[in-house]
Amino acid sequence: MLEENPYATPQTLSNEFPDAPRPFGWEVIGKVVRVKQSSQFPMIDPFTGRSADSMTLFKKMVRYRPRWLWLFPIIGGVCFLQNQSNHNTVFYVSNFLLGMLLGWLFSRIVGLFFPNCTLRLFFEKQTMRRRNAISKILSLLLLVGFFGGLALPQRMNWIAGYSLIAWLFAHLICSSIYRGLRCSRKSDGLFEIRGFHPKALAELARECQKETVQIS
Repeated sequence: MLEENPYATPQTLSNEFPDAPRPFGWEVIGKVVRVKQSSQFPMIDPFTGRSADSMTLFKKMVRYRPRWLWLFPIIGGVCFLQNQSNHNTVFYVSNFLLGMLLGWLFSRIVGLFFPNCTLRLFFEKQTMRRRNAISKILSLLLLVGFFGGLALPQRMNWIAGYSLIAWLFAHLICSSIYRGLRCSRKSDGLFEIRGFHPKALAELARECQKETVQIS
């Protein structure tokens, strides 16, 4: 399963884990967690830092993405603004966002050629329900904006425009509140993962100090 959406529900491994598997394959250095492929994390929710007696183990894929991939959405947005005249602001904004969306999709395709790592993480049920709801809302706005911009007649382009504007603001707000895990670098066979909640980082650092976790 390719986990590209930071709000999407990861793949379930088990609904109940009375005996949590032994953590291995990761270490905490500052605000970065260095991991190896198929690393196992303890019963600490990476997005809240909380632990519970009953948690669900998920398998989540995180892909390395160079920063220059973000140039594609900007280029796409600028290209869609070319040769546009005599239209209102909503039309300009919707065309710019539609171009950015196509550029973003292209960057995702290019990103498939970069390495990825699989993490085995525990999540609270409420964390997954919240992220599921966010993912569905963003997907609906994205579909209306994308297909509306391509299929609707010009006089109804405002529907696509407002949908894309709503998607952009919702995405920015959700990204600032509910950050997903992301890989910022790969070196020596290890991936540097960011996006863990500060409390989760503190708990993971304490686990490392117990010398119960092996990176190799």
